[in-house]
Amino acid sequence: MFKTDITALLAGSALALSVAASPAVAAIDFSNWDSDSNGSLSKQEFNSGFDNAQVFSAWDDDGDGKLSREEFEAAAADNQDKMQERFGDTDVYAIWDTDADGEVSEREFKESAWGVYDPDADNIIEEPELGDLGDDMGDEGFWDV
Repeated sequence: MFKTDITALLAGSALALSVAASPAVAAIDFSNWDSDSNGSLSKQEFNSGFDNAQVFSAWDDDGDGKLSREEFEAAAADNQDKMQERFGDTDVYAIWDTDADGEVSEREFKESAWGVYDPDADNIIEEPELGDLGDDMGDEGFWDV
């Protein structure tokens, strides 16, 4: 009986340590994003994940399918420290408004966000890029979904 208790205790401790040591991406269930289960995200999977998490719509207060500077800055202000940590003092809105029409469309938003997580431009998001996305998507992240 004593041996069984020790075995259970050791197994439980090992599980707890493995959970504690797992990357921050574990906070988000990417199995819902990674539809082909290959451990990385294609642009299509990324866009679907953003759609399902309702990231853009959470930022688009008036629901017109575009982000005004005011909407963008209001959403970013909720997580200003995290935004600044990721982007520095850059005028993210101006950069993400790729057609310079004064509004960030959903397409511009997703394309720009994709570029943040695929900085090597290999058209997949993999570790550690996936970990960065997990940090930003989870509680206290700047997408804060």
